Amino acid sequence: CLETYIYAPGNPGGPVRDALIRAARRGVSVRVLIDGLGSSSLDEGFFDPLRLAGGEVRVFNPLTLRRLPVRSHRKLLVIDRTLAITGGFNVAPEYLGDGIHSGWRDIGIRLTGPVVETLDDSFEAMWERADQRPLRFPRLRRRNPVDSRSSASDGIRVLPSGPGRGRNAFLAEFLNCLEEARDVRIAVAYFLPGLALRAALRRVSARGGRVRILVPGKSDVAISLRAGRFLYGRMLRSGVEIREYTPQVLHAKLYRVDDSVFVGSSNLDTRSLHINHELMVRIQ
Repeated sequence: CLETYIYAPGNPGGPVRDALIRAARRGVSVRVLIDGLGSSSLDEGFFDPLRLAGGEVRVFNPLTLRRLPVRSHRKLLVIDRTLAITGGFNVAPEYLGDGIHSGWRDIGIRLTGPVVETLDDSFEAMWERADQRPLRFPRLRRRNPVDSRSSASDGIRVLPSGPGRGRNAFLAEFLNCLEEARDVRIAVAYFLPGLALRAALRRVSARGGRVRILVPGKSDVAISLRAGRFLYGRMLRSGVEIREYTPQVLHAKLYRVDDSVFVGSSNLDTRSLHINHELMVRIQ
């Protein structure tokens, strides 16, 4: 089961598709879920060879003007319900390289054990809702409770989220961790946190804790970079440390709060926290 926001042609998109075709020809059940906007650069027939081999492909929220806002920004690979990989990586040429000399800098995590079954169930839920028409004005509507229903196994929590008002599973746990935090380390591609999160980070510093935030010095979304820099002043004056990563584009989403680590697809901006479908894991 492969789920990704961006699936682009070329390398590694072509080789990945070819590997999936070989698996399908061996009799493996192969399903690919891509986002209608993020993967819009694909030719309509790109996955036809995989379908002919027995694989299935679905497009989350196929692209039309009315259905533009709600996207699935999740990234997940599940193999045989025994191994899973999640994080910030898409299937696109910019992810080739080491993130220092070439290619974007990102992070993913490889998971085994009971948590993989939970991630597989999360894929199933997104697979079934791929063709459903999202409601209009998603930010203003109540969030579907299913989109914030976290699950735990082996000290790892799976934190899905979706569009709307109300509880965001990742944000709720992240804010809760910050209440008693002493050591906070953040690497994030798009840093535009809301008032509550900015205040929580400043409070950590005010009570003597240390907050270090790594943000891009180069970005594929220039307006996000400029808007994030507008927030630096007050954060720096409160004692929060901010550095920009300059060798390549930083696309990672990694949050460590004392002995908790969050890894996945969610940035700290309105789109990730209130509009997109996202997937995070918390490791204790």
